[in-house]
Amino acid sequence: TDSGPFYLGTGTCKYARASIKREWAMLMRARARLGVPLLIGTAGTCGVDAMVDWMLEITAEIAAEDPAGVGAALQVATLKSSQSPATLAEQFSQGAIRALEGAPDIEAADFAGCSHAVALAGAEQIQAALETGADIVIAGRATDTAVIAALPLARGCHAGGAWHGAKIGECGALATDNPGSGAILIEFDATGFTVQATGAGVQASPHTVSAHMLYENADPFVLYEPGGYLDVTGTLPTPEQVKTFVEDKDAKKRDKLVDALLDTPEYAYYFASKWADILRVKRGNQQTKARGTFGSHDWIRNAMADDKPYDEFARAVLCATGDERRNPPTVWYQELTKPEQFVDDTAQVFLGLRIACAQCHHHPYEKWSQDDY
Repeated sequence: TDSGPFYLGTGTCKYARASIKREWAMLMRARARLGVPLLIGTAGTCGVDAMVDWMLEITAEIAAEDPAGVGAALQVATLKSSQSPATLAEQFSQGAIRALEGAPDIEAADFAGCSHAVALAGAEQIQAALETGADIVIAGRATDTAVIAALPLARGCHAGGAWHGAKIGECGALATDNPGSGAILIEFDATGFTVQATGAGVQASPHTVSAHMLYENADPFVLYEPGGYLDVTGTLPTPEQVKTFVEDKDAKKRDKLVDALLDTPEYAYYFASKWADILRVKRGNQQTKARGTFGSHDWIRNAMADDKPYDEFARAVLCATGDERRNPPTVWYQELTKPEQFVDDTAQVFLGLRIACAQCHHHPYEKWSQDDY
């Protein structure tokens, strides 16, 4: 897990060596027992070359201390991604690399101030490491999604499902109805992926995973990775469209494609289904709810198609009055019956904040106290 710029700047790990070794040993023993590859990306929480070597050293220690438990003849592949700031400055001056969209303006001289610089490995690089026959792959800076998707892609699983499932998987139990329950299990196959909660009494549902394409993503429909992007608008491009996009030399081609997709009817229909899940628009096999369910879905779809500003969309839902026939957004209020539900859903859906923990105790990760709740 990447824990922010500080650890990349210092080239250090966020966690103590002893705790890393203890948990890594557990994973190495599980790998030996199951006979599967073990992968880690962004080694040492920052992914610089020194942290790859650090993890390799820990791996060697564990193997020497417990050869029977972790395997006597381990093959380990390392993938390093550190880059020379001087080389990056030269490539920037030549136009070979550029700042990301929306990033602050930079100059070639800015690279000289970098204590560490890393490239971002994708599934292709991790697959190359797996193809060596390695039992363990220790990768430098890499996307969390690529680490999970690499093996399913190599095994021929559905490519879109592998990427989408990996995006869900990096969130762990946050994609369930009990975010503090630990881990999830994802099965990939030729048709897609299946998410299974591992905690007792914990469930994963379309509602709990629907928001995770938004997680750490600038665009809700396009997941960019080093080797390409995943388009989840629900339609596949034709071979001609793919060829045209690949051959297009315009540096703004991705932005233009996103704009074009946002203008399609498929966008409105697809994201209406996403928002319908989030806003609890469901019939539940109750015929009396049919009118409100379909009316609310149509209202959301029209809002997407008309490019209704987000503040107006949120206000229409939060301030809705009347019944679902005259004002479809009121359907949300039929599913929320307690004040605590309004607090939790409003904070999570419209503010991106999980404050439910503060109902019973001070929030362990945020600034909210029980008094605030």
